[in-house]
Amino acid sequence: MEDDYTVKFDGLEGYYMGMIKIKASNGEYCDTMVSDPGFYDVKYATNVTDTKEEQTCEATLYFSSRFRVDFYLLPVYLTDDGTYYTIPGSAQGASYEGLTSGGSCSQSIDSAITTSSDGNSKTKKNTFIVHEAIVDEAKKTVIKEMNQEDELIKTTEYLQSSPDEFVVDSETAYIIVEEVLNNASKGDYTKRSIYTLQPMDSKESPISHRSNFPGENGVIGQKTIQFIYE
Repeated sequence: MEDDYTVKFDGLEGYYMGMIKIKASNGEYCDTMVSDPGFYDVKYATNVTDTKEEQTCEATLYFSSRFRVDFYLLPVYLTDDGTYYTIPGSAQGASYEGLTSGGSCSQSIDSAITTSSDGNSKTKKNTFIVHEAIVDEAKKTVIKEMNQEDELIKTTEYLQSSPDEFVVDSETAYIIVEEVLNNASKGDYTKRSIYTLQPMDSKESPISHRSNFPGENGVIGQKTIQFIYE
């Protein structure tokens, strides 16, 4: 079924990415890419010539190194009566068992339609590319605020449910993000990332950190933490 620019099928778990037509402020319709939450690093490109109009959509799904489920990239079809359907099992799946953090794979599907008029032909092609990247999931994230004298001001545990904007103390000079990450082969380990905040104006150009929180079925729910001053 269709719901708010996404398509879902009963009994089939997955993420949707596609093209829709929306009406612009000038009254004209244009193609726009839509994608479900869970896709990251979303990109869209178009190339138009006298004989071809090509649109390319790509995005990334992040998975834990413990991911053990086959992944299928299925085309979604729109019928004349406005309903959608797909055919499970119509595409070859990919399994990521055994891949380590940093590994990645890509799958793509495309469709092309060529029309002719007055002896001239034009091809319209849509290409969808999904990258699957393996990362280590964060089991615990702690933010440590340090002043100019390298003294610890405050320690805060950051949760997946915490606000995207993290307000730092006015005396904070730099941030240490300490994460306990989990890797399928070596277990838990600690990673520390350091971000200098002063003398930069965090309101104009906020410093950010991306954390890989665990999601359902091994899918990673990435979250970008922005550090700002009040």
